[in-house]
Amino acid sequence: FFFFKQKTAYEISACLVGSEMCIRDRFKMAKKKRRVFVQVGSLIAPLFRYVTLGEFRFSMFDKRGSAMTEQLYLMAKATKKQYQAPDAKFKMMTHNKPNAELYVKFITGWETTWDLKDAEMKFLLKNLKYYNTVIEEIRNDQDFDDEPEDEDRIL
Repeated sequence: FFFFKQKTAYEISACLVGSEMCIRDRFKMAKKKRRVFVQVGSLIAPLFRYVTLGEFRFSMFDKRGSAMTEQLYLMAKATKKQYQAPDAKFKMMTHNKPNAELYVKFITGWETTWDLKDAEMKFLLKNLKYYNTVIEEIRNDQDFDDEPEDEDRIL
């Protein structure tokens, strides 16, 4: 039988730090219960942060798109007020087009409409995050402070 000494990540490479430092101790650490402090606010990037108007248009002819429309509407309504634009409005509505749609107007005045018939949720969420990132960069350059006051919570 051969026995090998298990090495720490630091012994393997000196450039590894943090959680990579001690691979052999990770199972011991996982068994311990710890209090974790999380700073809420700036760490959260809500999807509808800079949306002033969201129209969730469902169609009786597009069941898949309409289901996605309803899911997005519930996500928007569940977003806390402190993480929304001050005058944000979200409306669920029916329209007679063959495909469900999501119409969004942003705080910058930009408008876009997504056809949800063949859209993937992952693609749509990625696009919303991208708009948020671009708008946040623009507003930071203009010295807007959009961050709600952070609060500490114990988990």
